[in-house]
Amino acid sequence: MSDGHIELKEAMIKSCRLGIFQGNEDKFMPTRALTNSQALAVMIRIISGHESEIEVSHWTDNYYKKAQTL
Repeated sequence: MSDGHIELKEAMIKSCRLGIFQGNEDKFMPTRALTNSQALAVMIRIISGHESEIEVSHWTDNYYKKAQTL
C-alpha cells in the first residue's frame, strides 16, 4: 500500500471514529457512491456537528433543516 493510500485509510478511520461517516447498517462501504442525503449529512457533521436522527420520519430530516439555516 502506498503512503498516500495509508494516509487516506487513516483519515477515513479517524472520520468514522468521529462519527462523520457512519456507514449503513454498521457497515462501511467505501466503494459505494454517497447519496445526496448522505453527502449532506457528512457536510453538516463537519460544519456543525451531529443532528438528532431520533424521532424524525427520516434520518436525514434534521440535516436538511440545519442546511436550510446555514
